[in-house]
Amino acid sequence: MKLLQCNFLFEDLQKQLRSETGKQMLNVGSCGLHTIHGAYRDGIKATKWDTECFLSSCYYLFKDTPARCEDFTKLTSCSTFALKFVPHRWVENVPVIVRVLEVIPALRQYKQAVDHKKMKRPDTKSYKHVADGGADPLLEVKLHFILSVANILQAFL
Repeated sequence: MKLLQCNFLFEDLQKQLRSETGKQMLNVGSCGLHTIHGAYRDGIKATKWDTECFLSSCYYLFKDTPARCEDFTKLTSCSTFALKFVPHRWVENVPVIVRVLEVIPALRQYKQAVDHKKMKRPDTKSYKHVADGGADPLLEVKLHFILSVANILQAFL
């Protein structure tokens, strides 16, 4: 319905412009950006892998917690942290997925230290999501899959 309304609006505007100036606008069609992002998002959500939650939680686990960041860095020798996942720009989250794939081994090492009580267990939803996601033996495969699809779709943006 909205697309139909936009077409009528464009046609009305085109007629008015033509009658007033004798010129017309170039119709370049609708923007595919939202269509691509929406299709990718819907495809990823249809898998029910909950990667959005995992990717977001990897960032928020260490956001605004310098003591936790320091503990993580001391334990794992990894000073790289996840980037922020942006849920309305799905295809543009390629760097986020790449970064998480880099830090997954350190995140699993951190979880083991928490499990063995070498580190204080963070009492946050983000830790629970990261711990649950990290326990999935197919996590890297799933992330590589969504990364490969996003890389293909980036060509259309």
